[in-house]
Amino acid sequence: MPPRFTLELPSAAVIAAGPATFVALLARDARLQFELDGDWGTAAAAPHQLSLPFPDTCLVLNRRATPRADTALADQFAATITLPDRQIELPLCDFATGGIGMHAPPEAARRLHVGQKLKNVRLQLGPALAIVADLEVRMLRPFRSYLLGEQVQVGCRYDRIGMEMRRS
Repeated sequence: MPPRFTLELPSAAVIAAGPATFVALLARDARLQFELDGDWGTAAAAPHQLSLPFPDTCLVLNRRATPRADTALADQFAATITLPDRQIELPLCDFATGGIGMHAPPEAARRLHVGQKLKNVRLQLGPALAIVADLEVRMLRPFRSYLLGEQVQVGCRYDRIGMEMRRS
């Protein structure tokens, strides 16, 4: 028999039959995303529990090797990326000594792909600090924001950055 796991739902929650995407939080900071397709019927004895098969594959959503710091919404944190045909500015949502996280509307994110090298990106880290770095796109993940609608989370690793930034 293939391995299974139990998903415990809030008492009134219902999952419609068909494909569903799940995100599991492990050990406070690691997130796994997987998809299952099935009939989400519950047992009469435990209507708030679903017995599900283990997924074939999982995506690891939080792969940073260094701790991240979220940016304040009111502050000026942005990345200005120069592409061959235009320049785009994306808000920074977090940063770390290993890289940055940004949010992009889908039309801007279509110009990016995992593995892409972004040269001379200007990072505005508040009203008085800006640095220039080369970045590598490591992750693109769509999500929906209640305030902004459809968005794409863009995760980048520093490819080249001055030692001044690494010491701060």
